[in-house]
Amino acid sequence: AEKTNKDLEAILASGYFQAARMTYNIVPEGAQITYHVIENPVFKGLSLTGNTRFSTEELQAMATVTPGVIINTNRLANDLQVIEEYYKKQGYILARVTNIKMSPDGLVSAQIVEGIIEGIEIKGNKKTRDRTIRREIRVKPGEPLQSVDARNSIRRLNNLGIFEDVRMNLQPGRQPNEYVYQIEVAEAPTRSFSLGGGYSEDDGFTLGVELSDKNFLGLADTIRLRWEFGGESESRSSRWA
Repeated sequence: AEKTNKDLEAILASGYFQAARMTYNIVPEGAQITYHVIENPVFKGLSLTGNTRFSTEELQAMATVTPGVIINTNRLANDLQVIEEYYKKQGYILARVTNIKMSPDGLVSAQIVEGIIEGIEIKGNKKTRDRTIRREIRVKPGEPLQSVDARNSIRRLNNLGIFEDVRMNLQPGRQPNEYVYQIEVAEAPTRSFSLGGGYSEDDGFTLGVELSDKNFLGLADTIRLRWEFGGESESRSSRWA
């Protein structure tokens, strides 16, 4: 019994059969074992849906299963894995091949789930305006998540110099296989104050005060204000950067 079970497993593992079962009859010589199998259909073609980044023809060309030949499900699974890995190599890290079906006439269908971004959510900002953060984000709602765009978004936000930490999270969207691109920031202190003084024979004692803010009005703009006091004179200057 153990050997016959292994034989059935080997038959199914070959990839050429949908089902296999065993019967046996008692004969004078002992037992006659018969294996009954249901063969896969002859491959007719591969139908793909859901792909927007790459053409159907481009993806079909990656398949090695040959039309007119009995379908080998192991080979077919490898072909679909190659398509999925191709997406990931191009930066579409959420892409999957799913909903695989094989019709009796040999047509194989599969759905490409590309990992669409449903929307963008911003968290953690108290002073910085949402629009200041959004203008640096290269990920676009309604399009598949691309890893280069995601990395560039984080880099651009860090380059503003107004955050101590920037993190990206993906949350499930309202629609199946869609995601919310969530940016969470920790704001850094952006205001500074300095006080200095000096003495000269012409002006006597002078006092200088400077105030600066690298995130003025939450717009990631820099402003510097400086006052100088000396004797009976007072001067004020300001500069935007």
